[in-house]
Amino acid sequence: MNFLNIPWGFFMKFIKFFSLFFGIMLTFACSSKTKDLLDGVRKNNSPYLLSFVKNQSFHMNNDQNREFIGKAGTKIKIDANSFATPKGKVVSGKITLKLKEATQAFQVTAMGIPMYFSDKNGNKMLFESAGMIQLNAQCKGKSVRLVNGKTIRVEFPNVKPGDKFKVYFFDGKKWNYHGKNQESEVGTSGKVIGTRIYHVPSLGIYNWDYPQKFSCIRGRVKLKKPIKSKVLRAYTVGVDRYQTDQDYFRLEGFALNVLKNSKVKIMIFSDGGLLGVSKVIEVKENSINASKMNRKNCQDIGMIEVKEKPYEIKDYKDLIKIVGIDEKKYKVKYRKKKINVYSNDKDLDDMADDGKKN
Repeated sequence: MNFLNIPWGFFMKFIKFFSLFFGIMLTFACSSKTKDLLDGVRKNNSPYLLSFVKNQSFHMNNDQNREFIGKAGTKIKIDANSFATPKGKVVSGKITLKLKEATQAFQVTAMGIPMYFSDKNGNKMLFESAGMIQLNAQCKGKSVRLVNGKTIRVEFPNVKPGDKFKVYFFDGKKWNYHGKNQESEVGTSGKVIGTRIYHVPSLGIYNWDYPQKFSCIRGRVKLKKPIKSKVLRAYTVGVDRYQTDQDYFRLEGFALNVLKNSKVKIMIFSDGGLLGVSKVIEVKENSINASKMNRKNCQDIGMIEVKEKPYEIKDYKDLIKIVGIDEKKYKVKYRKKKINVYSNDKDLDDMADDGKKN
């Protein structure tokens, strides 16, 4: 076949079709490798807010036992040969373990995950949290899973003591009850806290929670000057109890579900950053079992004044100062056992030597 005899117009259409087809296939291939479990639930979140809970990376060989300690004090113990391909073949070589920790009220909000749970009777509940972790792992850039029958021992800082908190697992769409057989070790006194010990059989997101009936609050934003963002995001952050909810709204106002008899603050975000923060809001103890789906019955908190442009925030500490949330300071008392600790940061090695988190 002589390509010189093909009409030029037909040839250009063929090239365009081939380019489009190849581009679609390439995009699909890339997205299938990089898709995150939380892409769906986080799509309406503020990217700026999510940036404040970062992955920590730790490295190990799959044929060795290892223990790591996260910056917030979570201790991870992994046995040799614990990781396999999705089809179950044990992998060889270096494993990169990624850990996210949420031990503070703001961090629970910044994880960007809905905190609802439906019990066996279909009753919708709102979580009071005692902290959260996310674990992922890769080998040579590809995702791996735990070998069937293997578990990772997690020793999580017991920042919110109480037997009412059970373990829940997020499957990408909803929270599922996972177990209650964790052990709590209480610290000695003052800022010293113990740990919650749990053996996780798979990678993913685990939350220590207590599901409860909830009520709701509603409010509006007050503008001194017009702002560029036509759509805003409102988030609750717990003052006395860890909780969170969010609303994706326009200037007509927002509504948020909250735990009864609790104290919260409301943060207003645009895509560019934080625009405003409410004062402490006390949710009435005798509030009805209302939901933001029927906002007229929600407790009215009035107006929240927002800035024309986002706050200029230097770092996490600066943000917490602006929001006005007290962060819990603690030292972790781990199980008494001599260990070798491995981490990527010298300060984590130093912290692990004496089991401290300042």
